[in-house]
Amino acid sequence: MGGRSSEHTISLKSGAAVANHFQDDLYDVTYLSIGKDGKWCVHDTFPSLEDVSSVCSEALISEKVLKKLQNSDLLFPVLHGPYGEDGTIQGFFEMLNKPYVGCDCRSAAVAMDKVMTKIVCESIGVKTSPYRYYFKYEWSSSKKTICSEIIQNFTFPVFVKAVHLGSAIGVFKVDDNVLLEEIIDEVFEYDDKVVIEQEVRGREIEFAVLGNENPIVFPPGEVLSNGEVYTYDAKYGLDGFSASPKADLTEAQIVLGKKLAYQCYKAIGCEGMARIDFFLDANGDYWLNEINPIPGFTSISLYPKICMENGLTFSEILNRLVVLSMHRHRKKNSEIKNA
Repeated sequence: MGGRSSEHTISLKSGAAVANHFQDDLYDVTYLSIGKDGKWCVHDTFPSLEDVSSVCSEALISEKVLKKLQNSDLLFPVLHGPYGEDGTIQGFFEMLNKPYVGCDCRSAAVAMDKVMTKIVCESIGVKTSPYRYYFKYEWSSSKKTICSEIIQNFTFPVFVKAVHLGSAIGVFKVDDNVLLEEIIDEVFEYDDKVVIEQEVRGREIEFAVLGNENPIVFPPGEVLSNGEVYTYDAKYGLDGFSASPKADLTEAQIVLGKKLAYQCYKAIGCEGMARIDFFLDANGDYWLNEINPIPGFTSISLYPKICMENGLTFSEILNRLVVLSMHRHRKKNSEIKNA
């Protein structure tokens, strides 16, 4: 938990919630925090924010940390954003040949890239909002040209988003071209790739998916944003938007949404878990927004709330994730051994 990304604090909040729901009679838990400086620390009890925020005196990954990783039966990454949710930590765990919870390195990398997610899901017929994307090196030399291109090809308002972030960080709604250049400049402070999206007016519907080869898609929840932008403050602030773990939809809308979420999950290659977010417009059409390979587990996060709304306790969610990760690891090692 923790990590180098701008979602460091949210990761710690998710980690605290997960830590509180492991069953003592089933698990012996050690906590590994990653500071904003990238240094790993081992904790026998859940660390305070001060413990994680302080500079670890050890090496980036000390011998003590590496030994703890190697001696663990299972690794549970509760990391959000770059260096944790984007396939990097999963690739490290693959190199250690350790079972770990959630998507593998390939599917996590695709899911955390909003543009790649659109490309893959569009290829199977799932609607996404019209978009264009740009790299920082392109922007640095062609700001005026890119702004003109956006103005010519989009109708305002548009959304400007950092491609590789979650937790509503680096997301801005732009109502006209006056502040377009300034906002794109700001988003490039978070990421080296931005995506411009046409606004889709609709309800924000979120699906929790759990499983490997035969995943379960639960009936969705809804962010009650009333058409406003779901920013970081709107998500986690004291006066943030409310959310319901049970969206008020017709049975036909639920069935269609579950089908689309399942198709996206399988197309990206997700395993273990993911939260798949759509906009539902006034015509009853779903438009894919994004896929979260490590969804939030805080006290207000919809992923665990949706699962709990549909009969699982928080502890049962964790148990299922553990079993799924062990199953995948054993299956993969067996296939490699017998190849």
